[in-house]
Amino acid sequence: VRLSGYLWKKGSSWLSFSYHRRLFYLRHDELCFVPPPPSAAPSPAPDGAERRIPLGSILNVRVHSKASLALELACCEQRLFTLVPL
Repeated sequence: VRLSGYLWKKGSSWLSFSYHRRLFYLRHDELCFVPPPPSAAPSPAPDGAERRIPLGSILNVRVHSKASLALELACCEQRLFTLVPL
């Protein structure tokens, strides 16, 4: 692990306006994060499994808000991640 820290990640549903605190870390060529504990909303990944965003799959990084330093990562899999530092 080269870098790690907590970020606020916007909910994965396109209707979601909530942000959740996640531990992110950079490992090799992937940005990884830990999903919520099992008591939270169900997720497609098995409990405790890390989620990975391959850096090569990121097509665009956009500053979503200069005030909060929010970033949007657009990936080739039609996924969009919005991240805000704590």
